[in-house]
Amino acid sequence: GINAEYGKQWYQRRVRGLPLREDMEENVTVYSCMRYLMGAGALNTHLPALVPIFAAELSNRKVGEEGRAELAQIMTAVMTGYPDLMKNFGQDDLAKLQGLLVNNGS
Repeated sequence: GINAEYGKQWYQRRVRGLPLREDMEENVTVYSCMRYLMGAGALNTHLPALVPIFAAELSNRKVGEEGRAELAQIMTAVMTGYPDLMKNFGQDDLAKLQGLLVNNGS
């Protein structure tokens, strides 16, 4: 498994490069690892900065279907488990986000 220190170092290196713009295939790996780290509670303090990036990338068609599926799972977990993080989104943005979640299989 991933130990906490490795996860922290990995996260710090990756988050500086978000959103990914050059190697779009790497999105699947990055977002999958972030979903894992989030589930383990390792991203809780970073979620306020990450949620807007995740939400914006969910509508980015350059991100492949698998990457968007990972993002949809992350955003569904955020909306369910951390509803306070969604309070900065306007009603239109939330409606758009919910539509994206439905379209991306979450």
